[in-house]
Amino acid sequence: MSNNKNIEQELNEIAPLLNQISKIPVQQVPADYFKQFKAQVSTEQAVVKKIIWKKWVAYAAAAVFAGLMIHTGWRFNQPKNIPFDYDRYANVDVAKELNNISDKELQEYLNTSNTLLGAGSNILIEEETGYYEVDYNEKSTANPK
Repeated sequence: MSNNKNIEQELNEIAPLLNQISKIPVQQVPADYFKQFKAQVSTEQAVVKKIIWKKWVAYAAAAVFAGLMIHTGWRFNQPKNIPFDYDRYANVDVAKELNNISDKELQEYLNTSNTLLGAGSNILIEEETGYYEVDYNEKSTANPK
């Protein structure tokens, strides 16, 4: 009993509004309701059916995805059947074709190839007057040796 009084005192201190609410149950069952209640309980056991199709849908989706991935990989890894004309490139006069390219384009190509080769790459250029080594680490133009 003293425990209930302690609870009521604490409730008055913390939340006096809650203590003012009536503690009588709001809803009641009519008198003799369960005595007059006649429930029909089934003695048959319920049949539980497993839903297997959900599992099959998941497997089918995984199979379709795997098939698409395999097909895509196979499709893009097939060799291209583009014929290469060896005769066309075998008879090219390289010196003549290089004369058609400007010095500026050659220098841009060499700068690009240096970037691809990495730092420390030196390229040896042959000219009519002699050999020149281009050292891209110093970022200088062709210097005679």
